[in-house]
Amino acid sequence: MFFKKKEKEKKQDCKVHFKAKVFDKKAPLRRNKRKKNFKLKTSPIKPFRGSCNSRAKKAKRIKQRNSILAVISIFLLAFIAIFSGYTVINFITGIRGGTSADDISYETKYVMGIDTVPIYPNSEFVYANNMNEEIVMKMLNQGLSAYKLSRGTRTSNVYDYYKEILTKYDWEYISTVPVSTEEALLGQYWLKGEKGLRIYVENNDVWYELIAKDEAKNSLSERRKAELQRKRILETSSEQSLLPDYPWFLLVPREYLVRYSPTDIGELQSVEIFEIAGDTSFWIYPIGKSDSGTYRDLLEEFIEKKDEDSDEKWEVLTTKQDFIKQREALNTTLVVNGNEGRGVVLMNKRNFFIYAIFTNDVEHPFFEEIIEKIDET
Repeated sequence: MFFKKKEKEKKQDCKVHFKAKVFDKKAPLRRNKRKKNFKLKTSPIKPFRGSCNSRAKKAKRIKQRNSILAVISIFLLAFIAIFSGYTVINFITGIRGGTSADDISYETKYVMGIDTVPIYPNSEFVYANNMNEEIVMKMLNQGLSAYKLSRGTRTSNVYDYYKEILTKYDWEYISTVPVSTEEALLGQYWLKGEKGLRIYVENNDVWYELIAKDEAKNSLSERRKAELQRKRILETSSEQSLLPDYPWFLLVPREYLVRYSPTDIGELQSVEIFEIAGDTSFWIYPIGKSDSGTYRDLLEEFIEKKDEDSDEKWEVLTTKQDFIKQREALNTTLVVNGNEGRGVVLMNKRNFFIYAIFTNDVEHPFFEEIIEKIDET
């Protein structure tokens, strides 16, 4: 009783109570407008590092590389096969003297002045730049024609080619004489009706000549005998020499006369050797100093001057570099006084002047004797 009970303080409850919202089932649901355009973002699922198959990728790369190499190898093999085939065909046809694909067009062309005789592949008419000259027309009308062969062509190739192809043009093969003998002239001989044909190679030119039927059958034996007889006469006859002070030494048969003439080159003289009973002449003429120009230039200058001073035609037709008597030389075919001739240009080692030795007869045997025997000693 002494103690008075303390009145307990009443603590106020602080909880807040909200009034529950009553939903009307019949009322339409309200949607959040923000969720209306809501989209899920897609992102690729990255595989784990350990899940990549490196062996498969490596095998794929190797397969692609092998495919590329296979395609390249096929192209290379095809190129090698085509190139090898082309080379083999050209090699075989070259050995046989036949034609290659590049030569087919030549088979349709015929020798100038001679019908039904095709020209040899890659050969060119020697007088193509002189077709209007009288001497060339005269030669063609007589059934004589010449073509320059390409470099490296063998005589056997020419003969083999015509032996294979001329029978297709109704030519009958007679014989082939590779080297002149006492009974026959070199060449290949053919026959067609009453016409004969001789084909021969000389100085890298192939010559075509229409001859008589009997001449083709006996390989021009009569002409060869006449040449040999003429040569023997020249060899056995007494000879005369040129003047002692002349730069060249040469023995000349008595059937020829020798005449000296002055020239425009100082005190040097020219020599004319001509037949007593014939129309053939031979000249030895100085045309310039060794350092005054090329052999061809000096020759053309000399021939042009002769043409101006003469009533007959003088002209250089063809030239060819050569090596004669251990020195450089120039072989030439030319027109001399209106006649077809040939010549040689070379240097005299005694006075170092250039000389032209030429004739107005392309087939005269004495010209060969001059070239063979003339010397400075």
